[in-house]
Amino acid sequence: MYQFFMYEYQWMAYAGAIISSAIGLVVFALLAKKCKERPVRTVRSLRDMAGFLVIAAVIDYVAFTLNGVYPGWRPVFNYVTLGSYLSFTMNAIANIFLLLFIRDVFFEDKNKKPLGLLAAMEIAVGPALVIIFFTGDPDWPLLALAVHVASAMAIYIVLTRNAIVLRGRIKRDSSKQVEAHGLAYIALSGLFMLAALILFVSHEAIILVPIREYWTVTLGWILGAVGGVVVYLGFTPPEWLKARWASQVPARKEKIVPDRAYS
Repeated sequence: MYQFFMYEYQWMAYAGAIISSAIGLVVFALLAKKCKERPVRTVRSLRDMAGFLVIAAVIDYVAFTLNGVYPGWRPVFNYVTLGSYLSFTMNAIANIFLLLFIRDVFFEDKNKKPLGLLAAMEIAVGPALVIIFFTGDPDWPLLALAVHVASAMAIYIVLTRNAIVLRGRIKRDSSKQVEAHGLAYIALSGLFMLAALILFVSHEAIILVPIREYWTVTLGWILGAVGGVVVYLGFTPPEWLKARWASQVPARKEKIVPDRAYS
């Protein structure tokens, strides 16, 4: 008789994906509402990013559920592997929308070609993984995932760095405290997403040993969801949070470097 969970503590990853999708769904709904109130490209990009991250989590645990409920299918079709590949693909699409957000907020007057290269790398991931799954090549998945990991890391670092740099230019301006605090949150969201990615990669590396552990992927799902919450609060903060930030005055005055704060 087959067990629903094939390995000890695998339920942790299953629960992590469900928790992540629930949090992501709330963020998506809030961003969708904000998009109706403020139909601008940046908010739409965040909404679409959140939506594909939710789909990534849902695909992961739905595929695992199918694999557990119908164990007789396991010898002929690996739903868990297919679910993982499709989940990575949805994450790659989410990163493309995050790149659009980064472009519109931080790169209006900068060279956008590096962002285009990162987008092209992410676009290639989905078709490659699906083709690899059905052709059964054992080596190509690692290459496709390496491309996705490299581009995703670069995207999260670019997000964090640009938010920190812009915040540094305006944080002493008492009239821009909402923007300064929001940028701090956006930078923090990039760090959460980067940490989540590192945990997912660590899990994949560890099971090659082979050691079966699932706390890394569980924490990865949760940190990814938290990153979505933080970027939402940073770019579209609720009125009570904006009022709190606006009331905070910089400790000392310095020469303000003229710069356009994000919208």
